[in-house]
Amino acid sequence: MEQSFHLLIELIPIIQRGFPIKLLMRYGEPPTPYDFILERLYDEDANLMTLFFKAGYFNSTGTYYLGLMDGEFGEYRYRPDSVTVRHYTLKLWWGECLYWSKESENWLNDGCDTMESSTFDVTHCRCSHLTNFAGGFSQTEQELSFADIDQFNSVEVNPVVYSFVVFVVGIYLILLIVCYLGDVHDDKKRGVVYLQDNQQSDQQCYEITVETGFRSGAGTTAKVSLVLHGELGHSETRELTDEKRPLFERNSRDKFIVSVPETLGTIYKLQVWHNNAGSSPSWFLSRISVRDLINGQKWYFICEKWFAVEEDDGKVERDIYPQDYGVGFQKVFYAKGSQYFADYHLWSSVFTKPSHSRFTRVQRLTCCLAILLTFMCIIGTWYRFNDRPEWSTHLGIIDVSIESLVVGIVTALMALPVNGPIVMLFRRSKSMVNSSKESLHIDPAIISDVHSTQEQTHIATPILSQYDSASCSSGFGDLNSEDRNRLVADNKLSGTDTNSVVSTVYDKHHSLDHKKFKKIYVPHWCRYIAWFLVSQVIFWAAFFVIFFGIRFCKSKSVMWIQSLYFSILQCVFVTQPLVILTVTLIRSFQYRNDIRVFDHADDNTELLEPGDLPKSRLDYYADEDDDDDLSKGIAARQRSRYLRFARPPQKKELQKAKERMMKEKTMYSILKGCLFYCILFTCVMLMCYGKFHNHHILLNNAVKNTFVRTPHAFTSIQSIPDFWAWCENDLMDGLYWDSWYSGGHQENRSIMGGSHILLGKVSVRQLRVSDDSCSILPGMNGIVNDCRGTFSDSSNSKMPYGPNETWMYQDTSHIVRYCKWGRFGYYDGEGFVTNLNSTRMAAAEQLSQLKEDNWIDVHTRLVIVEFTLYNPPTNLFTSVALVLELPGTGGIYPLPMISSIMLYRYETFFDYFIMVLELMFLALVVYSAKCEVGMAIKEKKDHFLRIWAYIEIIFILSSLTFFACYVYRCVYVNQISERLQATYHEEFVDMSFLALWDQVRKL
Repeated sequence: MEQSFHLLIELIPIIQRGFPIKLLMRYGEPPTPYDFILERLYDEDANLMTLFFKAGYFNSTGTYYLGLMDGEFGEYRYRPDSVTVRHYTLKLWWGECLYWSKESENWLNDGCDTMESSTFDVTHCRCSHLTNFAGGFSQTEQELSFADIDQFNSVEVNPVVYSFVVFVVGIYLILLIVCYLGDVHDDKKRGVVYLQDNQQSDQQCYEITVETGFRSGAGTTAKVSLVLHGELGHSETRELTDEKRPLFERNSRDKFIVSVPETLGTIYKLQVWHNNAGSSPSWFLSRISVRDLINGQKWYFICEKWFAVEEDDGKVERDIYPQDYGVGFQKVFYAKGSQYFADYHLWSSVFTKPSHSRFTRVQRLTCCLAILLTFMCIIGTWYRFNDRPEWSTHLGIIDVSIESLVVGIVTALMALPVNGPIVMLFRRSKSMVNSSKESLHIDPAIISDVHSTQEQTHIATPILSQYDSASCSSGFGDLNSEDRNRLVADNKLSGTDTNSVVSTVYDKHHSLDHKKFKKIYVPHWCRYIAWFLVSQVIFWAAFFVIFFGIRFCKSKSVMWIQSLYFSILQCVFVTQPLVILTVTLIRSFQYRNDIRVFDHADDNTELLEPGDLPKSRLDYYADEDDDDDLSKGIAARQRSRYLRFARPPQKKELQKAKERMMKEKTMYSILKGCLFYCILFTCVMLMCYGKFHNHHILLNNAVKNTFVRTPHAFTSIQSIPDFWAWCENDLMDGLYWDSWYSGGHQENRSIMGGSHILLGKVSVRQLRVSDDSCSILPGMNGIVNDCRGTFSDSSNSKMPYGPNETWMYQDTSHIVRYCKWGRFGYYDGEGFVTNLNSTRMAAAEQLSQLKEDNWIDVHTRLVIVEFTLYNPPTNLFTSVALVLELPGTGGIYPLPMISSIMLYRYETFFDYFIMVLELMFLALVVYSAKCEVGMAIKEKKDHFLRIWAYIEIIFILSSLTFFACYVYRCVYVNQISERLQATYHEEFVDMSFLALWDQVRKL
């Protein structure tokens, strides 16, 4: 191409500050921010942009694409007052210079070139020979198109969202295995235990439901025994054991069928104990319920006490009496609150799920994943289609915006209607009716055939799943052995009569216990619908999250993570706990006087139909071999003899066990305390000294050597002329270079040999007092005409002064300054302010004019020279305040205030490691506070008689105060960053208060 190429872009001038514009060029395809052959960056103040290519630059035949874009793309979010659109005029043309060749009688371009100074109206030519020449140009064909800048983001450029989704799915797959193993373990605990001590000839059956508490270490490895005491007698000792399933684990509900020869009448007491055996014999019993399976009557026993030698009163055997009426609001609130938080808090119930719940851990974990991905999708959609300008920070701080907080909270609320129905389908889906682990429908005739040798029929009712409770005492009893065969002849019932009795009693019982607490359940196949829905939610949410996320710039990714963080916090710690707490309060108040609140009608456990018999009982008797009757009879007799003499452990045995357990408990407590405080001490040491260095001291000394320890030392100022001399020489030498090595002049940025950057301008501020700011003694009225005292709020003068009253008082609505403590008083952040210009010559003229116009006079009480420096190698900011006090008593007292601070604390990998330690320290403090509150509730007034309790309280309060100061500092740093951004680093931003705050926080 023998023509030169010219490009001219004329931007329409605007009042506000614009943004830099980047021009890109690419051959064959439109350019992108990451793929181009030419790049030009123009400042935000530029209104005219030119581009010139000499003839011959374009050697390839084809299409070249030019692109204009925001020069700050991918770096920062826009400020609210920033301009987001610039209008321009684009001119493109080909230019050439030609001369007339007499030999060829044609226009040629040999030896003639077009100059870069050519414009659309005038062509400047340069020829190497004296000939007649002319200029010409031709416009290019241009086709304009516009593209969304976000499309240039790709996974390779910004994989934050995509990587986070992959990470979450990976964690889900790992936890899925853990939850599956937990579900397998829970399946072993389902169903009813038909005790091996039950006899075929027994005519009376009781269903006993034992609930172990939710407290830490509530489960037991010991063997639990009990005796039923009724008005008509008491049962033999029954050992609640089953070799095929785990029993009495934490937050578990175990059901047993106990049979006796004849009815015991009204049950008025339970005697419960364990043998204090195993590796962890301590047991916290929450409740026991006993149901008469013949007439449906039920008794509730509320306990809520430890069976442990090292807890409470040290007993492992208690007498528990039934509760006939309501237990009151407090006990119902505690019982139902523990139940609901363990079962209905979706996130924590993945690990605390009760074994009897049909809502499995795998289902709960999958619902959590669906909710989390829904959060991501909603937040990603918001930031994808909302390009509203936002504040940002420049130098690396991860700021938290109000928008991120609001979006996170609203997202958590919006996700509930999407995932709520899925959770309810899982929770309310019934199990399969004929479950081999639960029950089997048995016709009475079949039972009669199986036990024909006994010539009797056993009456049984369905196993009902509900929620129970119990209360305590002490004692022991046993059943006198009677002839069981005598009861067979006295209690014969035909198969038809039995079925009738069972049906009648069951209907009565069901109407009494479940009418008030009836819940709606859906068929078992609805569970498959729930699986289909949750899989669709997970798939499409993940798809749209990745689809939108790969187009996010860095700032959007940060805000996306912030909003997701707040959504999770609100869902886990606010929304779900608040809903559970509200429901608990309502139910506790509503049923505070109704003992049936401890029935489990609100659980999704199976209620068998009338006529069903526990399969465990059928298998136990139907599989008997007649040839083995003798050996089984001998074993049963030995078992009966063992149980007849079974007793709780003796006091001596318990005393030895208590001593051993107390030693183990003390040793465990000591080891736990040592480990806790070692971790705590390590965190504190690393937090305090992990980033310790002497850069602060070195920087402070360097600044003092530049501005204070100068030939005319600032601290040696004794008069106003001395101050002006220091400003015109030492201050100017420190702030401005005379010239660059290339002969150019410095513009406001690098100072002190280029090691520091001056942020904004230098501010010179003064505070004044008014006339008659002090009282004149009566005897001095003729001698002293006026009196100007020391500075105070009442004597502060805000009246304009100077030539034509040009110097105006500026309050906090115009400037942001912080108070200063001097030798003679306290000075607020307002006053008369003069900002020095960015060049040395202009600043020197300002100072000279201020000196000439007597800017400092007899009313002046304080002069402060303030500016802020930034040192990039150490990432430290230095707040400089050179204070000059002029008290009313006379004299001048200089006071330099120089302090270096680290504004942005987290930038390197080690910085984030320190942040993790800080969060760990906070978690340890919260845990310590929780333990301290628990101990105070348990020990009450006695807890405050120990000196260590006060030490713990002081430690907790001081640690929480430290974190409160830390949070306040983060908020304040965010405000400083916003001011730096709002002023484009061209105005003074006072950091002295942050420096003072850091000094206080280090104490």
